[in-house]
Formats: sequence, C-alpha cells, structure tokens
Amino acid sequence: MARAWNPESPVMKALTRVFDLMLVNVLFILTSLPVVTIGASLTAMHYVLLHIARNEEGYIVRSYFRAFRMNFRQSTIVWICMLLVGGVLVMDYRILDRLPEHSRQVASILLIIVAIVYICTLIYLYPFLARFENTIFELFKNTLVVSLVFFIRTVAMIIILAGFAFFYYNLPLRATPILLLFGFSFPGIILAYIYTPILKRMEQTGEEEDEGDD
Repeated sequence: MARAWNPESPVMKALTRVFDLMLVNVLFILTSLPVVTIGASLTAMHYVLLHIARNEEGYIVRSYFRAFRMNFRQSTIVWICMLLVGGVLVMDYRILDRLPEHSRQVASILLIIVAIVYICTLIYLYPFLARFENTIFELFKNTLVVSLVFFIRTVAMIIILAGFAFFYYNLPLRATPILLLFGFSFPGIILAYIYTPILKRMEQTGEEEDEGDD
C-alpha cells in the first residue's frame, strides 16, 4: 500500500496527470470567458499540454499564464482572423441554396476545398504559436504546409476532434461537470501526443539549419 503512494509509482503518476489535465481545463475555461481571449487561452493550453506530452511539465498555473501573457497579442489577432473566416464560410454555406444548380455545384466544391484548408490550418495554429516564433504570415504558411506534409496525422486529429464533438453533443445535461473538468484538455492531450513528433522534427531541422549557417 505504501508503495502505491510513492510519487514515482504508476498510480501517483496517473493521478497527477489527471489532476494536471483538470487544472488546465479549468484555467482554459476561466480565461476564455471574455471570448476575445480564446486565442490566447488555446495557445496557453497547448503550451502546457505540449510539455505534459514531453514529460516536461512543471508548475502548471505559472506556465499557463506565462504562455497566455507572452502570446496574447498574436494569438488574439489569429483568433479574430480565424473567427471572421469561419463566419464567412458559414454565411457562404447558407446562401448556396439560393444559387442556380450549376453555380451551386461549383460553389459547393470551392467551399469544401476552402473549408478543408481552413480546418487543416486551424489544427496546427495554436500548437505552433505555443512553440515557435513566427510572423502571422509565416504562421499560416507553415501550418498549411505541415498539415499537408503530415496529412495522415492531420486527418487523424480532425477525426478525433469530430468524434469528441459528436460525443459531447450527445451527452446528457447531467454530464456537464465532466466537460468542465476535462472537456478541452483531454482531447487536447491526445492531439499533443500526435503533433509532438512533428514539432520535434521541425525543431531538429531548425537546429541543423542554424548549425549550417554557423
């Protein structure tokens, strides 16, 4: 029994991980309440989850708010841009029925292509913001390229998010406390385990380029 309470035991490590995810989820919800801060909250959440996936977690609260503060401006700009683009896509979808049949088919294909690019880019935006320093143009360019190069991982993450969205939508109201405790951080940590090897590869590539410049 005493061995189970050892901080290095599998049981204690699992309980610590559960508590960390719960804490990150609560922090994300609280800092997202103003809505305009959701971008910075997503970046901060991915920053902490990335370190958890790498077994580098330290002080969760301190790390979260440091990432939130440091990336606030850029994350907010990106969030507003993606929100506006998403709104335009929704509006375009709603007016498809008003178009002639031939025009509707062409517009539907174009809309699907743009929506796929939008989703693929969105998947990587905030992990990239949490890990790399880029201009906004470079950020969008790099995330789109990476989403295509690692397309299988991208599709896997989209399927996972869609699955969680469907599951949450069908949950009964009494399950709301579960969402408040793990609704965002749990799918987030699964994604972190998927995109962490991609970020590591990019970091290694960047280091090799720096050494080559020297």
